[in-house]
Amino acid sequence: MKSLNVKYIPELDHIRFFAAIIIMIFHVANGSLVHLLHFDIGVSLFFTLSGFLFFLIAANNDNEIAYWKFIYNRFLRIYPLVIFLFFIAITIMGSVTTIDFINLFGLNLPGKERTDWFVGDWGYQSLSFNWWTIGVEFVFYLTFPFLFKFYKKQGISYLISVALLIVLFKHGFYYALLEEHGWKKLSICLNYSVFGNFDIFIVGMIAGHFVHQKQDFFSFNFVKSKLFFMTYLVLMWFFLINYIDKFDAPLSPVITSILCALLVIFYITSFSNTRDTYFSRALSLLGSMSFSIYLLHSFIKDALVGLGISGQVENFCINYFSAENTMFFLALLLYIPATLVISYFTFKIIEQPFLNMRVSYFKKSQIDLDVNPQGDLSVERAEVVSTERLLENN
Repeated sequence: MKSLNVKYIPELDHIRFFAAIIIMIFHVANGSLVHLLHFDIGVSLFFTLSGFLFFLIAANNDNEIAYWKFIYNRFLRIYPLVIFLFFIAITIMGSVTTIDFINLFGLNLPGKERTDWFVGDWGYQSLSFNWWTIGVEFVFYLTFPFLFKFYKKQGISYLISVALLIVLFKHGFYYALLEEHGWKKLSICLNYSVFGNFDIFIVGMIAGHFVHQKQDFFSFNFVKSKLFFMTYLVLMWFFLINYIDKFDAPLSPVITSILCALLVIFYITSFSNTRDTYFSRALSLLGSMSFSIYLLHSFIKDALVGLGISGQVENFCINYFSAENTMFFLALLLYIPATLVISYFTFKIIEQPFLNMRVSYFKKSQIDLDVNPQGDLSVERAEVVSTERLLENN
């Protein structure tokens, strides 16, 4: 019988932090340099990482997922902080509707027109925060136990078929409506919706399958080399800068997700021997704050602008840096440090107490029941600590 324990992988927290930071820079330092570097890849990296992580957790456990316990844990992970900030948003904006609240739970209902609204991206007209990903992510949570169950029965071909089917439908949708609505509006629909992003999660699951089944491949020294990872990183960004925009809108998300999946795999492999260093532990702590960073950064930017602090730091940046990159350096000097400080407290005070309430979401096998017929809480808690720690910051 396989152990229920899943080894904690700190490198996944590192990647979460990197993804959160490049998303933050993309939002608060929106400019030519940020667009050139395709920092919008951060969202695809988050989605790919979710599929990858949940697959590995499920694949390393012989027991079936208890659906409602799984959803309960996912709710505890996401919504305490979201609801806290949602009521702040209601107070500030006053224009939040019932549809906006429902969208947080994954429905992505459109506004006045299907193709001219940032689907699920409520709040962008009054405040600059972007929460559309929460609804998309939650739909993946709702469906993951079924996807993994069907994978167990049919194999990797099932996941590949699902990904190809989504891409096929996206392609058909895009070109059927292209003449009527134009590429820009349709691209927005694809980029900000469940329909347009679900294949990214599937690619992450496929990557998880590859790692789970082909672990011997990662024992080769050239794969474990940090030089190998850095070479891949440079080549990946070269491809993003020069070629990704040449692909049609329905295809670019899945191509980007494949690049992100390889990034995750190669990073874990290359940096697994540095887990006990202070640098790794620091990145792991920052990664644990990634959800707070993602939700808070636009709030904090707006607050700093309103207080006049941004203007003062911006004047400093104008004097010492080129005007074109002023916002980029403003983000580095002000927005990122302020967000990290506040995110630490929201993680500790709001997120972590609810994370400690999670339960094991794997059904007990008959062997488990024979060993522990009373469902001893100490055993249950040990299972949560070992298995769920991998999920702690997702």
